[in-house]
Amino acid sequence: MNANDARITRLFVTQTNGVVQDDSPNAPATGVGSPAGNFDLHLQMEAGSSVAGGYQLIITAYDVTTGNNNAALDPAAGPLNGPANFAVAPWVSSLGDRILDQKATINIGGAGAVQNHVFYYTAALRSDNFQIVSFTQSDFFILV
Repeated sequence: MNANDARITRLFVTQTNGVVQDDSPNAPATGVGSPAGNFDLHLQMEAGSSVAGGYQLIITAYDVTTGNNNAALDPAAGPLNGPANFAVAPWVSSLGDRILDQKATINIGGAGAVQNHVFYYTAALRSDNFQIVSFTQSDFFILV
């Protein structure tokens, strides 16, 4: 990676405490039982060693079934949503670059009636000086 660049590398959902992308992240792990009340949203980004300063990260949940944003499924303010700084934790150094690998647990309970709805997440990163901009979208997933 160029020393002055940064980008979002992955955005995906898993079952709670999972590490592999899941197309139905709240489905019972064994296929039997009730759906889980939450799931995890993972974000991975990388930045060059010379990138400094602040940035804004915005992640939103889009309900394809209803055709609009479902703000109740957006991650809370923190490492996955809001202002941050390239040189401050949770960024870690790795082979001359900086890596961010974070997750947020998303509570489905406050999201309204979303059973059998199809969703995806969109993430937008922009540096405070607008010189770094990156976008990505998660795979589609369904809540059961």
